[in-house]
Amino acid sequence: MKREIRDNSRLIKSFPELASFCNPSDRHAAWRTATQEIRWRYFLLAVPFLSMSFIVVPHLVRLLLVHLRALLNAPHLHSASNVVVFVCNGLNGFVVSGVLVHLFRKRIQRSLRSQLVARGTPICVECGYDLRGQLDPRCPECGRPFNGSLMKGQTHLERK
Repeated sequence: MKREIRDNSRLIKSFPELASFCNPSDRHAAWRTATQEIRWRYFLLAVPFLSMSFIVVPHLVRLLLVHLRALLNAPHLHSASNVVVFVCNGLNGFVVSGVLVHLFRKRIQRSLRSQLVARGTPICVECGYDLRGQLDPRCPECGRPFNGSLMKGQTHLERK
C-alpha cells in the first residue's frame, strides 16, 4: 500500500511547501526524494557527532567537578556530580538534536522547493517566497536571483 501525505498532516504544518504539490501521492514522492537526499550523507555525520557529544561532555563535566571538589575541599560533591553529569547529558542531547534537526529542516525545505521549481512553480528556493508577478528576476525577500523563464508561461491575470 502506497503512503500518502494528507492535507491535515503534521508534515504539511511543518513543511508548508508540501501543500503546493497537487495530490497526496505527489507530496509523498517529493517528501521521499527530499529525505533520501540527506539521509546517508548527514546520518554518517550525525551519529558520530551525537555519540561523541554524549561521551565527551559528561567526562568534561565530571573532570570539572573533580577539580572543583579538590579546590573547595568538599568531598560531599561526589554524589552531586553524578546528578550534574546526568542533567548535562540530557541538556546536551536536546541541544545537539536541535542543531541537527535545524540542519536537516533547511536541506529538506530547499529540496522540496527545488522540486516545485522543476515542476514550474515560481518559488524562491532559498526563502520560499512566491515569485508570481515578479518582473525583476530577483527574489524581493532574500535577493537571490532566479531563472526568469519561470515567468514566461504566465499571463497577466495569473500574475495577480
